[in-house]
Amino acid sequence: MANADLRLTTATGANLARVLLVINFVLLLALIGPGNSHQLYLAERKMGIAHLIVRSVQFWFVGSTVIATILFARIVVSKSEIPKPTKLDWALLLGWWFVIALFCAFAFMMGMGG
Repeated sequence: MANADLRLTTATGANLARVLLVINFVLLLALIGPGNSHQLYLAERKMGIAHLIVRSVQFWFVGSTVIATILFARIVVSKSEIPKPTKLDWALLLGWWFVIALFCAFAFMMGMGG
């Protein structure tokens, strides 16, 4: 029974990691994609919720990245009979970390590093 529970939990963890990474990519594309996000920010600021939304998005990106990485690492080091990560899983995780590194480098070059 414990082995079946571990397999189910790990498979669920793999799916959760995939979903988190895909949501991150979609959310990032929505934030930097076509449209005028500055007008949206000004409207949010007028309503007094811009600070809350900006902090929530930052918390989401950091938290979901950490959770997805932990779930992925758990799958990789697991000694059970579960399937190991696929090429798609590796591509999603490494692609997301690469995008994060690019954005951090861009922010540093723009003088937003503090």
